[in-house]
Amino acid sequence: LSYLLGLWNVRKYEILSHDGTELDPKVVDKVEKYIEENVVGRNFFSIHIKNLEQDITRNISYVDTIKIEKNVPNSLTLFLKQYSAELVGLTKGNKCYLLSSSGVVLEELCKESTEENCCIEYSTESKKYILKVLDMDIVVEGGEKGRLLVMDDIKKIVKMVKLFEIEIQNITIEKNVVTVLDADNRKMIFSVGENINTQLESFYLVMAKIKRDNINFDSVDVRFERPVMKVR
Repeated sequence: LSYLLGLWNVRKYEILSHDGTELDPKVVDKVEKYIEENVVGRNFFSIHIKNLEQDITRNISYVDTIKIEKNVPNSLTLFLKQYSAELVGLTKGNKCYLLSSSGVVLEELCKESTEENCCIEYSTESKKYILKVLDMDIVVEGGEKGRLLVMDDIKKIVKMVKLFEIEIQNITIEKNVVTVLDADNRKMIFSVGENINTQLESFYLVMAKIKRDNINFDSVDVRFERPVMKVR
C-alpha cells in the first residue's frame, strides 16, 4: 500500500556545503534543476547513490565532489564541494573559458566571438587574471570534465607569486616559457619544460631579497641555474 500511495517516492532534498561554507546560488540552482528533472518522483530504493553522485559530478561543471545520503522514507541530503572560478583561459583558436584554479572548465565564454578582446574584456570586468596559451587546447579524457593540463605547474607558480602579495594581471605561455605580468608591469619568468620546484625555490630566494632590500625590479627570470634580475 505504501508503494501504491507513493510514500517511497523521493519528494524532498537538501543541498548543503561539505564544510559549512556558503554555496554559490548559481551552483545550487544547477544542482536543484538536475535533481528536479532526474530524481524527484523516483522510487527511493531505485536510486543508486554512487551512480547519482557520478552523474551530477559529470554533468554540472561547477561540482567538484558530492556526497549524497538517503533519508527514509523519501528524502535526500546532498553535501556539495564546488569549484570556484579563479581565472580566464584564452586557448588555441582564441577560445575563451572560465577556469578553476586546477584548470577545470567551468564555462565557455565569448561563444559568439573569436576575438581575443572579448576574453580580455571579461577578464578585466570580472577582476580575474587571464592565462594565454594560444598553442594549447582543453583536454577531455574518459568522460571527465574538460581541463587545461598545464595548470598543474601554473597553480604552483600562482601560489608562490601570491605569497609575496603580487597582483597578477596576466600569464602567457609560449614555447614552454611562462611569463607572469603583475599590475605594475613587472615580469616573472619560468619554464614548464624544466623542474618547476627548483625554479620556485630560486624565485622564493630572489623575491625574499627583493622584499627585504626594497628593490624596484623590472623582471625576474628563474629559468637558469643563476636567476636573472633586472632593476628599474
